[in-house]
Amino acid sequence: MTHGLVLALLGPLGHGQNYVVWPWNVALAALAVLLFWRDDDPARRILAPCRTALQAVLLVLVGILPAASFAGWWDAYLSGALYSGNIGAAVMVMSDRSAERLPAEVRRHVKTTAEGVRVLDLWEWSVAELRAPSYPEVRVFRRVGAEVCRRAGEPSDILLVVFGRPSVFAGERQIRRQDCAGLGRG
Repeated sequence: MTHGLVLALLGPLGHGQNYVVWPWNVALAALAVLLFWRDDDPARRILAPCRTALQAVLLVLVGILPAASFAGWWDAYLSGALYSGNIGAAVMVMSDRSAERLPAEVRRHVKTTAEGVRVLDLWEWSVAELRAPSYPEVRVFRRVGAEVCRRAGEPSDILLVVFGRPSVFAGERQIRRQDCAGLGRG
């Protein structure tokens, strides 16, 4: 029922956004049926101690590795953080001159803030082009940033600004800035 509601709200009959949600929810609903079809005690099946090597591997992958994401040792999206607000974000800040040198398909996503700063929000760009959010990891932001720099002619007036995941208690984000030279080839 949960997956049906998600599909109704986010699918083609609802908001019609974020195409990655649709196959994911169909697959999860199908897996739930396959896993627990004709099972008298599904809770025991989930919580029972491992009986095979495959169960032990799955327990590590699904139960332990996601917790490692809180320390930055495992990717947020692989840990169920999609739509949690507990993910990193990045923007590219640039001059008017650098923005004009970008290809038209990138340039149309560069916005000007109220302060007159030219900004390319990587999440918004990804959603607009791919209808799916960007992958919120620093290594991915750096690769995308290096490619934007390359397409703008390796200017010195473009900065990649990465906002880390919010801290657990204060909610503050660590902010890191790198120019095109610091990005190198990603």
